[in-house]
Amino acid sequence: MQDEPGIDSLEDFLPSDPRDRVVVRWGGHLVRLFPGSVERPVADVDRALLVSKATDDVLVPRMGFGVRNLVDVALGYGDFAIRALAATWSAEASDNGVTITDDEVTAAAALIRAGTPDSLIAKPGAARALEWATCDAAALPYRPGHPSSPFGRYLRVRRPVLGDRTDWLPLACLPEIMGHGVAELAAVAGASQIANRRFAQLVAAQVRKALWTFSSDVIGPPDWDDGPVVTPDNRVQWVAMLGPGRALLVQVMAHLRPIQPPFADRPVALAVAEAARLNRGAPVAVPMARGTLHLASGFHRGDRLLGCRE
Repeated sequence: MQDEPGIDSLEDFLPSDPRDRVVVRWGGHLVRLFPGSVERPVADVDRALLVSKATDDVLVPRMGFGVRNLVDVALGYGDFAIRALAATWSAEASDNGVTITDDEVTAAAALIRAGTPDSLIAKPGAARALEWATCDAAALPYRPGHPSSPFGRYLRVRRPVLGDRTDWLPLACLPEIMGHGVAELAAVAGASQIANRRFAQLVAAQVRKALWTFSSDVIGPPDWDDGPVVTPDNRVQWVAMLGPGRALLVQVMAHLRPIQPPFADRPVALAVAEAARLNRGAPVAVPMARGTLHLASGFHRGDRLLGCRE
């Protein structure tokens, strides 16, 4: 601790075994995942899909590809590489250290020679996405302390001395790189109010779906035609009723770019909760994304208004 004070913020991490067969449905077919150094590879895919729904209508006209195209090529190559190597992986773990067999070395060499399958870049936008994620080998960034990807967004490197041959980065690095690339594209789309509004709606819908696990009574204003009502103002998104006298206020701030809260005041969910504690038994007014929800004393269903008033 004296030599390196930052060590107190580090976490131990044991990567998942890549031999575990984990597949996700993507684009109508199943692809196998390689965990690399990310803790939740399946959640990363779900998040990328969420971001693509909010951003691709903005990104494709501007860049010629979107988040979905980038994830297509990253997951597609990962699946291709795993299938090429998995037949040589031993099913049993060894306590005597790591052993690499001749068959594994031969399969890895064949994978490198195979390069990028033509089928991977056949879809519109896929080739542009992969080119965006390719740089000259000499320009490849390497920041070992970077919080998301030490190699930035680059899945491949181009080697001019070998006739512009392109090589993929190691399979274990690709999940981190893909996640970083998704974040970069999200930041580009984050300049669009339309994309940010759509992203906020998708996040609000996901939060409501999660709340339904704990409560069948999740209150909010009636949805717009395209999804939940959202606002950047200091307002509560959902109120989940958790039994008599107990309500959970959920305030959501969702933006495609990392930003400070768009309001200077204390989050209203905290302010309302504190006021309710100080005035037990009094009615509670909750500013919602649209209108105000009035909870009568005791929060009983029969004692409160269902829904929100303008």
